[in-house]
Amino acid sequence: RNPEDDIRDGYVAIDFGTSSTVVAFKEQGRDQLLRIGLADFSLPPQPKHYENPTVLEFLDFARLLADWQGHAYRPMVSWDSVHCSHEARASLRDNDTNPKVVGSVMERLKQWALRGSQHAVVSITDQDNGLEYRLAPLTERDPVKGKPLAVGADYPFDPIELYAWFLGMTINWRSRGLFLHYFMTFPVKYSNEVKRKILSSFRRGLQRSLPDTLLASPRFAEFSLEERASEPAAFAASALQAYGIE
Repeated sequence: RNPEDDIRDGYVAIDFGTSSTVVAFKEQGRDQLLRIGLADFSLPPQPKHYENPTVLEFLDFARLLADWQGHAYRPMVSWDSVHCSHEARASLRDNDTNPKVVGSVMERLKQWALRGSQHAVVSITDQDNGLEYRLAPLTERDPVKGKPLAVGADYPFDPIELYAWFLGMTINWRSRGLFLHYFMTFPVKYSNEVKRKILSSFRRGLQRSLPDTLLASPRFAEFSLEERASEPAAFAASALQAYGIE
């Protein structure tokens, strides 16, 4: 099927929070929120489901890295290698006295991004093999607009990029459609340097959730992610209207 037929003319809004992330889009004229990484998506939706934990849990890091670096677009990353969001937080909550589990879970990705290079060294030990992996500090590696990403054995691993890919894989699937335009909000006091780093990570991750058959299309160059507002401004834009305040 031609992926151009599945492109939706709409926007996705992402609030990448310190402890949770909210994703919204329009479907048939209605605002919709997404649930990310639930263990059972047949559960009736609850408000807390849409506060998606900003958490990753690493089970088999070597396998994850091989899959992640093996293919740029829609890599065959297995859920048996890494969990995200609700299931990752549930695993930590249910095993918070088990050092094997605690050492494999990365919480507060946003706070990690705020650290300077001398303080940003974080080690993750996966559950299955006890492999310790030291994360490099977050850097700005913005993709070139309209040019496909290339990956390989030397492609740096970025947990924020991986988290953004999980969001993208939940957003972009054929029965819902493919989205090319995204907005993000940030806290007021975030520096431009930090925001640029996070935006570049999300651009790579979200772009990698698109099918590689779209790369040959001129519409691939339409992909965009930009900062739209601060978090208080975004809240005010919604709340003032909801409460009828001019």
